Amino acid sequence: MPALLGAECRDAVPVAAGGSTWQAHWVTPEERQQRHGSGLAGTIETAGQITVVSLVRGPWEFRLVRVDGLAAGLDPAGLRLRIGGWAISGDTTVGSVDRTSAEVSDGTRFSRLAAVADDAAVPSEAVAGWTNRTDASPLGPVAAVPYLELPVVPGQWTAVLGELSAAGAAAMTCPAAELSCGDGALTATLRWPDGAATKSRLTRPPDSLPVVNSGPATDPMQV
Repeated sequence: MPALLGAECRDAVPVAAGGSTWQAHWVTPEERQQRHGSGLAGTIETAGQITVVSLVRGPWEFRLVRVDGLAAGLDPAGLRLRIGGWAISGDTTVGSVDRTSAEVSDGTRFSRLAAVADDAAVPSEAVAGWTNRTDASPLGPVAAVPYLELPVVPGQWTAVLGELSAAGAAAMTCPAAELSCGDGALTATLRWPDGAATKSRLTRPPDSLPVVNSGPATDPMQV
């Protein structure tokens, strides 16, 4: 289960902040399942510890993600970090991607997920995409989710921006995030899509928890 690192809302420009850390894992589902809302039953394979901090304001979420450490025997070169955006559900959905962002829409609302960096600073291995799930949401027959896949670099923070808005919302300025660690805190200096600037000082997430040896894997670590 995730361990909550705290949640608060502060600053002259109100920003809600919350964070958690947990042991990410893959599940190989058992052939027969009893769906009682408790998740899939199966064999669990530990991937490593991930810490996520979310800063939310209006329709936007800056999501800061760090792979703290990997299970023994896992090679980061063989892994991918998948970060998912907000789901859109409806009768039909459409999506579009470029190298560093993905967007889905049902014609009324849209959800977008984008890397917060200049194109040149985003790893060349980065992949943006979107996926559909049928009968996976009570809000509509089709659920669509944008995502970004990035290389796994333990100890390095990654910033992405998610947005959930009405379709056709006007394009805004390019967001930016500057992250620094010191004095027992993570400081996030952000420029939001509407041009507002905020600086949030967040309690530094705890050091990596011990992880167990679980053997090799190639599936994405998903956030």
